[in-house]
Amino acid sequence: MDFEQRYRPRCVPKRPKNLVTYTEQMMRAPILALSGNARRFPEPPDPKSPRRKVRTINVGITNRWRFPKTLGADFLGISQAYKTIPNPNVTKNFIKKLQADEPATVVSVNSERNLHFSAMSFNSIGFEKLMLKNKQKGLSPRRSLPPFQQPMSSGHQHSIHHRFKDPLKLLEMFARHANYESEPDLMLHCNGIGWPLHSSFVERSSILKRMFADDSKKVHYQSPSAKLVDNYVGSAKCYSNEYKNLTRSLTSEERERIRITTKSKGTLTQPIKNVNFNPKDQWVTNHGISMALGHLYIDHATLASGDIVETLAAACSLKFNTLIEDCCQTVIRNLAPDTICLYIELAKRYELGSVMASCKRWLELNLIPNLSSTLYLQDLPQFMLEKVLSSSKLFTFKEFAIYKTLCYWIYMQFYPKLKKMPSQTSVMKFFSSRDYSMGFLEREFGSKFQSLFKHLRLHGITEVDHLQDLIHMNIIPEAKMLQIINHHYNALNNGGDMPPFITFSVGACRLGFVLEQEVGYYSQVFHLHGFYFELRVKKREKDNTFCAYIQRLPENDPVLSFRSCKRSRFSLRKDRMTRYEVIFQYAEKSGAANKCDIYKHISTGVHEQRFGVTPDSTRSQVLSANDITFPLYISINMLFPPS
Repeated sequence: MDFEQRYRPRCVPKRPKNLVTYTEQMMRAPILALSGNARRFPEPPDPKSPRRKVRTINVGITNRWRFPKTLGADFLGISQAYKTIPNPNVTKNFIKKLQADEPATVVSVNSERNLHFSAMSFNSIGFEKLMLKNKQKGLSPRRSLPPFQQPMSSGHQHSIHHRFKDPLKLLEMFARHANYESEPDLMLHCNGIGWPLHSSFVERSSILKRMFADDSKKVHYQSPSAKLVDNYVGSAKCYSNEYKNLTRSLTSEERERIRITTKSKGTLTQPIKNVNFNPKDQWVTNHGISMALGHLYIDHATLASGDIVETLAAACSLKFNTLIEDCCQTVIRNLAPDTICLYIELAKRYELGSVMASCKRWLELNLIPNLSSTLYLQDLPQFMLEKVLSSSKLFTFKEFAIYKTLCYWIYMQFYPKLKKMPSQTSVMKFFSSRDYSMGFLEREFGSKFQSLFKHLRLHGITEVDHLQDLIHMNIIPEAKMLQIINHHYNALNNGGDMPPFITFSVGACRLGFVLEQEVGYYSQVFHLHGFYFELRVKKREKDNTFCAYIQRLPENDPVLSFRSCKRSRFSLRKDRMTRYEVIFQYAEKSGAANKCDIYKHISTGVHEQRFGVTPDSTRSQVLSANDITFPLYISINMLFPPS
């Protein structure tokens, strides 16, 4: 009995918290991977003290279901994820959600510059209500909404209308910010809302100034009793016209004098002037109108990144020139891969020349390094792509990078509903799956892209693997490909001489690299028709100057790898006549907050030099530049004339 009283069974110990978290996330991993919402959930953490024996059920070989990442077209991973769901009786709604035409797919950003996009904030109309209306009308929400209201932007678009869902309150906030507490004397009726305004501020908009052209600074006000007397005298036939005019002047007061003498708010309760304004532009929203009208009261624009497009659309409709200029400056400062295509459409729609020129200059530097690896490439219009490809300031790593970017863009035009970047295998199969009787550009559906390929310098693609890809994809016509291969063959046999009809401005081979941050020394080796060169960049600490030059490498140079020296073509010619140009390009940061960056283009100019193997003939002209900002785009154009 004493033993039974002393005996107390121990409680079952609880599992460690980190082990519980690991187990729960492992159980949710297949569901998250199938639903496509993997970005919001982190990967399962590694347990700090793993158990000695862990029972696992192998599904397939790789067990890809363990990671809550979007599966995409990984059919084996999808099968594994389905088999590992704890409850086999999955509801029909969940299956429909997983197999929807446009599931909520979110791809994360990594070091390889993959796609990342999320839903953008919508205006105060409410996206749910708008989708319900479109569903009743049989419209697609993606087509019915303006581009700036579609879920296409990356990151968080900070907008001032998150705090002010009511556009009238937002307009009142701007009026209070200007310390203007008097009663509004004008009413603008637009988009079903009455916008109260003050007559002394509407002159900044040419449209509003024309609407309220009846001498808005001397608008007269009559009290109800005075108005009654004036109407009685005016309708009576016994009074002369002089008496009627005298009565009207005595019973009315100037509004400006009342505003000055009256300090208390609420003395005048009714606006005098009412005007209707109905813009036909679908990009003009109530939030944009409230932002545009609110900037009538302030001198400097205060725009968030999520308000630019709507405010600019309303400002263009109201002919608010100062606000249009401020919006254009803000647009230029916010150019990025996720906004560039939208801003191009905005500039084309409202004929904004400065924005269009800045977008073109931004694409000349960032089309290949940044935009080509994101899904936003599919929204780039063809006219702008053709302008950028024909530009002499276009930066590229090599000629094949431009060809590859153009192939991806064409593939995206045929598949506009892509949710992530297509793989290189998918793009190559798309072009090579047709018969080889004629090239892609010779077919009816590919003829409209011929103008784009005319700007490519295909003779600058000299790598064997790249030439094999060109032949396998069957985009270029066969006659053109034979001409390119024939030029390469003749160049190798003639010591690197290129055809005489190739000019430097439109035919020089382009190579380059990007310095993301400041370094003391950097170099990169490149070759052309058996001649090897090294582009070197150095920094002089004395005056903070960056210098770049080209140097020819001999066969036994230690910089060259074994494959370059022994297993690749190498010319033993002692000298080589070369035309070259070394270029620095970067965006100079403006010190003022309201000014845009200035894109700098520094070049050595076109030089012609005979590169030899002696120390005094191996180095080119030196390009120097001070006060460099990063990223720094360094490129070289090179051509071998007949010699």
